[in-house]
Amino acid sequence: MWLQPTSILVRLLGIKVLAEFIGGCGAGRLYCALQPNGDVSPCVFMPNLTVGNLRETSFMNIWHRSDVLVKLRDRNQLHGNCGLCEYRFICGGCRARAFAYFNDVLEQDPGCIRNSQYQKLKAV
Repeated sequence: MWLQPTSILVRLLGIKVLAEFIGGCGAGRLYCALQPNGDVSPCVFMPNLTVGNLRETSFMNIWHRSDVLVKLRDRNQLHGNCGLCEYRFICGGCRARAFAYFNDVLEQDPGCIRNSQYQKLKAV
């Protein structure tokens, strides 16, 4: 019988640990975006937030030392409702939407149902 890698992790670590590791927004935690000019951003939906450039710095240096990427990996730093939410380690909200709306990747996700005061976003 073939077991999926996630099946093994669930048995060893438990579903909660796995959900907290892979759950929610992976921007800057599990992936990032690379632009043709070498720019690196936390997510494809944040092309204007450059955290480094591969023509100037190694990927590993950017990945481990970018202030933005380091902050995105610590969900205890999230602001607003996302920072207080019991699901912040499993969800974490969409960091691109927070950045687009508040110009801050750590701000609360305005698209979350728990942030209903932002549901009527004005048209751009």
